[in-house]
Amino acid sequence: MEKEEAFLESFEVHGNRYGTSRGEVERIWKKGHDALCEIDVQGAAALRASFPEAISLFVVPPSLSELERRLRGRGTEDESTILRRLSNARSELERAPSFDYVIVNDDLDEAVEDLVAVLRAAPLTTDRQSRALERLRG
Repeated sequence: MEKEEAFLESFEVHGNRYGTSRGEVERIWKKGHDALCEIDVQGAAALRASFPEAISLFVVPPSLSELERRLRGRGTEDESTILRRLSNARSELERAPSFDYVIVNDDLDEAVEDLVAVLRAAPLTTDRQSRALERLRG
């Protein structure tokens, strides 16, 4: 799929390959909807480079120690994977200021409320409203 450019972005993350399907996102756009992509910092940078109008948000844990507690509590990863993820998290957190929004996932209900607030506000940005008004003017 990478050779066929079927991904909007594709990277290795924590030892695994991930990508965002171009066809699926385009299908959503054709219906007049926004696409919400769950991607890492590399993918977010790639999408913002291709789509500067994209709104980016970074979900962070309340602390690295809490992230470690959560990773270990899952019981789904071995020690080397946990250590790699914690190391990656340290460097990824440094890139948080490059995002439009940062949501601290300390309390899940509050984090979801914050996400909903961003999704509700996104169509109201002056850039999006200007484009909508241009379309109305024909």
